[in-house]
Amino acid sequence: MLRRGAIPLVLAIVFSAMTYAADDEARHTAELELVAATIWRAITTRDTEALLRHVRPDLVDEVRRQLAMPHSGLSCALFDTDCLQARLPQNAIVRTSVAEFFRSQPNARLRITFLAEAMFGLESPFDLAMLAWVVPGSEADENFPRHDLRRWGVDHVNTCLIHTSTTGWRFQSGAGVFFCGGSLLWNPDAR
Repeated sequence: MLRRGAIPLVLAIVFSAMTYAADDEARHTAELELVAATIWRAITTRDTEALLRHVRPDLVDEVRRQLAMPHSGLSCALFDTDCLQARLPQNAIVRTSVAEFFRSQPNARLRITFLAEAMFGLESPFDLAMLAWVVPGSEADENFPRHDLRRWGVDHVNTCLIHTSTTGWRFQSGAGVFFCGGSLLWNPDAR
């Protein structure tokens, strides 16, 4: 049997935890909106140094080297659709560079979802996020985050970022910049 006053105490603790989680999510969302604006600007102006500020420290030198080579796979994927198309197999779905997507979709809407679970061992469940720029009203916009990933570059582009108190927000991908690690993405047909 609960003692008198125990129920209000339990409710206060639960409400406090829910409020903290909501505050944590709101804080991370606000931070990510600023990071997203920085990324958009860095991609459209080809400001590689701004991009490198969000690269994992262990990958900065390699990513800097790749971005300095105009025909590297990473440089093509980020900045040059013609170069990207030349690197893809003939039967590949047509892809667009991130820069061209941003230029052709200036009204793309930023969507954010948090992917972290306790199994990742992160400091907060809001420390792993997918940011997607989606064409308003598109399939990606309507079904985010369960959108058709095969339509990347057509109606959306996305990146995954991970946060730690030591490094702040960094690109999650082993590619160093922009792309999400394959193990975190859902099956494109899962809806």
